[in-house]
Amino acid sequence: MLSQFKKVLAASALSLAIATAAHAADKHKVAFVPQLIGIPYFNAMEAGGNRAAKDLGLDFIYSGPVDTNPVDQLQIVQNLIDQGVEAISVSVLDASSIAPVVESAKAKGIKLFTSDSDAPDSGRAVYVAQATDEGLGTTIVDELVKRVGEDATIGIVSGEATASNLNAWIGFMQKQATAKYPKLKLLAPQFAGGTAERAAQISGDLMAANPDIKAIIAVASSTCPGVAQAIETAGKIGSVIGAGYCSPNTARSYL
Repeated sequence: MLSQFKKVLAASALSLAIATAAHAADKHKVAFVPQLIGIPYFNAMEAGGNRAAKDLGLDFIYSGPVDTNPVDQLQIVQNLIDQGVEAISVSVLDASSIAPVVESAKAKGIKLFTSDSDAPDSGRAVYVAQATDEGLGTTIVDELVKRVGEDATIGIVSGEATASNLNAWIGFMQKQATAKYPKLKLLAPQFAGGTAERAAQISGDLMAANPDIKAIIAVASSTCPGVAQAIETAGKIGSVIGAGYCSPNTARSYL
């Protein structure tokens, strides 16, 4: 009797293991590819993705480049397509080069869309944004003008030169300055890629070349701490304002 019970128990355990494996295989897989891993802004998006995946019963994959290299990002996206991930969201580094992977995804019935940074002409399914590009660009100019005046000199230190979201925000900054503050001097944007160190160097050079500069806008999460560090190093706290787009944790030590 005991031997028979053990056989039944073993069979039940095997059936449960097979059912569990089948259920895991049936789970839908979705992915998010950030512009850069290791920064608080995208870490927060990863945490949100994990939480939503748990709630919805999905497998969530978070994978991105270690620096702002569009070629590496595209390879990661293509690898996810080859794995058969069913939906892929991308914060696009280079809007001009992503169309081929969008077509590759479509050919396999995979939904590829953009989030945070768009590629509107790529054929992507949809774009998910945290705010409008116009709102982000105009608001920061309006808020800085309240603090530094309508005839101030303001520098711009951005991230990757090909990032469509960053370039769109800069475009609306420039448009707002021209239309609303004709005496405001927005310096030509400088691009630091994805490193705070490069942003700090550029910011220091901007302050040295423009002694009348009143503010520097950091147009990427990765550049915010670099801009702040440069202001601190130059002894310009209180005379040059650092502003920009990043999560509070990115620049917490400077706030």
